[in-house]
Amino acid sequence: MPVRNGLNDGAGLDAGKRRAAAKAGGGYRGAEKTLSPSPGSRSSKLAVCMLTAGVVSVLTLVYVLWDQGVVQLPLLKNRYIERQLERYATIGPMLTTVGKDEHIKLTVAIECKDSSVKRRLSEDASSVKNSILMVLGTARAREYLGRKDYAALRPYLVEEIRRRFPHQAVKDIYFSEILRY
Repeated sequence: MPVRNGLNDGAGLDAGKRRAAAKAGGGYRGAEKTLSPSPGSRSSKLAVCMLTAGVVSVLTLVYVLWDQGVVQLPLLKNRYIERQLERYATIGPMLTTVGKDEHIKLTVAIECKDSSVKRRLSEDASSVKNSILMVLGTARAREYLGRKDYAALRPYLVEEIRRRFPHQAVKDIYFSEILRY
């Protein structure tokens, strides 16, 4: 009679199974897992192929969406972002006085309608810079600068630049650097 408390390491537990397997013509190899297919079976190869196809299709979809500018992934450049950056002309730095003993150093980024306008503004950077300095010299701009009200200065500056350069398609102006000293 087999001992089930572990004194003979359970050798008697599988004895009946071994005898039944011997009568059937095969050998008993112990408990086998039947939940997953063996590595060489057709179903395991199919599962690996389906998993690989799923991963490749998801990565392809993400790439296409990223390339079209629908999805923006960090640390990667795409054509949509590059096209946006091509529309900004950086003018400056410019130095002007604000008060008796106060000066301001200012750099602006001008958002243009397209890259050709940006190219024209970049070519005429000195005249654009002079125009901005002339606008900053007006009484209204000095009032905004004296109050440090840059939010109110920005639309005024956009309006004046559009008025001085009517042939240019300036969308907006952003302050990329403002230093007071």
